Amino acid sequence: MKNKIIKFLILGILLSGCSSESSDPLNGKVKVPETILKTKDQVEKEFEIAGLTPEFVEGEMEETANIFQKTIKKGVCDNYSTFNTEFIDNDVAGSDDKIGTYAEKGSKIVVPCAEKDFVYKDDNNENKEESQEETNNKSQEEVQESTSSINDDMNTMNSFSLNTGDTTSYGAQKILPDMYTKIESMQTKMQGYIDNPKTYTLKANLDIVNDYSELDRKSVV
Repeated sequence: MKNKIIKFLILGILLSGCSSESSDPLNGKVKVPETILKTKDQVEKEFEIAGLTPEFVEGEMEETANIFQKTIKKGVCDNYSTFNTEFIDNDVAGSDDKIGTYAEKGSKIVVPCAEKDFVYKDDNNENKEESQEETNNKSQEEVQESTSSINDDMNTMNSFSLNTGDTTSYGAQKILPDMYTKIESMQTKMQGYIDNPKTYTLKANLDIVNDYSELDRKSVV
């Protein structure tokens, strides 16, 4: 009789243990680590510790870039797929620290990752602003170069005017009025280029060369 009682007690303990194990909702499950904005290497390490296997697939990360307002670099992951997972809330988990998404240990979890850089739109605008600033700086340099070239031509023309005015030969005196008229016309033209350097084109430069040549021919007595 005593042996039967002992057997019943042992059987009751065993059954109680089995019932407790089967009623545990987390039995055989592990919490799935977060994957969003983590690199593939980080995800692999954390999944290995948890006893899970990540299956990386190509992800469309444009929306994620806009949500977090940052560029998503190649190799950065998004949220894992909830396939093969189960969310355990407080009513089931029994405590706040156990709330989360779980999967059977050894499960394979799909994780989307960026296969290229996904640029946040404000970063694009910033790049455009930098490009526009570079263009503006380049335009200013071109204007300065044009102004410098115009000033050089003005100095050359003024020097030519002084040298021509020094002559006292009869033939030179005869042509001086035409030469000075030409010089005044050239000075007016050059002043226009100084006031608006962008009009100083290759054609304008050739016109000045032609003017110089014409003055040179007039100066021959």
